[in-house]
Amino acid sequence: MTLIPDQKKIKAIELATTIDQQLWESTSWLTRTRLQWRRQFLRYYWSVPPPWRVATRLLHPSKRAIPTFASLGAPRSGTTLLSDYIMQHPNVVLPLAKELELSYLTWRYWNAQFPTVREMRETERKFGKAITGYCAPAIPNSLLTYAISAFAKNLKIVILLRNPVERTYAHWRWQELQTKGLRRDPLWANYPDFPAAMDVELEAAQSCATSGLYPLGCGGFLQYSIYLPFLKQLFRFYDRDEALFINSADFFSDPVNVARRVYEFLELPAYDPVALPVRNAGPRGVMPEETRHKLANFFAPLNEELYEFVGCDFGWE
Repeated sequence: MTLIPDQKKIKAIELATTIDQQLWESTSWLTRTRLQWRRQFLRYYWSVPPPWRVATRLLHPSKRAIPTFASLGAPRSGTTLLSDYIMQHPNVVLPLAKELELSYLTWRYWNAQFPTVREMRETERKFGKAITGYCAPAIPNSLLTYAISAFAKNLKIVILLRNPVERTYAHWRWQELQTKGLRRDPLWANYPDFPAAMDVELEAAQSCATSGLYPLGCGGFLQYSIYLPFLKQLFRFYDRDEALFINSADFFSDPVNVARRVYEFLELPAYDPVALPVRNAGPRGVMPEETRHKLANFFAPLNEELYEFVGCDFGWE
C-alpha cells in the first residue's frame, strides 16, 4: 500500500524555505522584523535555526535519535530540493533543520537538533518504520568527516554530484545574488567578473592553492567542485555499499523518480512524492564559451578519477 502525503508536514517544509527567501529579498525593516519573529517558532528550518531553539532542546530530558541517513553534496548541486523530497516521506521524522548547525562543536548540541526517541516511536507505530537524518552541502570540507563519523557511526549516504563546470558557475551566480547590495560599494570596484575570477583561481590551482578570492568566506569556487578528496575521506569511515551516487542533472530533469530511487535506497515503504517547486534556484546566466572551455579542460582529468572511484561515468564535459 502506498503511503499518503502528510500535507501539514509538506507545508512546514515549504514554509521553511519561503520564510528565509522572503527575509533575503525584503528591504523593509518592518517586514523583516515580522518575518524574524515568525521564524522563531517554525516546526522545521531550511537553514540555521534560532540558537535559543537548540539551547531549549538541551534542557529536554528525553533521549534523542541519532541520524541514520545523510544526503550530501556541494553547494548548488540540488541538496535543498532533494532534502525537501526526502523529508516529506511519512517515515522520515523531521530534524529541527535540514542541515546540522556545525558551529555547535559538541556532541550534545548536534544531537539536540534531532527528534526525540518518543517521536520516532510514534512514527514507527503509525507507519511501521521511522528514520531521521540531515541534508547538507558538505563538500569540500574533508575534515568534517571526522566529526560526522564520530556522531553517527552507521549512515546510509546519498551523494549528489553536479557537473563541476556548471556547479562552479551556478555558485558564482548565487554569490552575486547574495552580494547584490554590496557590489555597489566602492570596496568592490575592482572585483573581477566571472572569466577574470576563474583565471585567478585556475592560476592558483596550478600551485595547489586556493585563491582566497571571495571576501565573504568562500576560499574559491573551484575547490567546491573538486569532489574526490572529500569522498575518499568520507569512505574511510563508511561502507561504500551504503552510498547512493546521484548525478544532479538526472535529479533536476526528473526529481520525482530520483526521489523514489532514494526512498528505495533508504529502505522506505512505497510513497508517491508530491512534486515540489524549486525554491532555492540561483539567477540564470550564460557562461562565456572561452571560460567554459578552460574549466572543462581543468576538470577533465579530475572527472576521470572521480568516475573510476564512484564506478560510474557521468558523461560530464
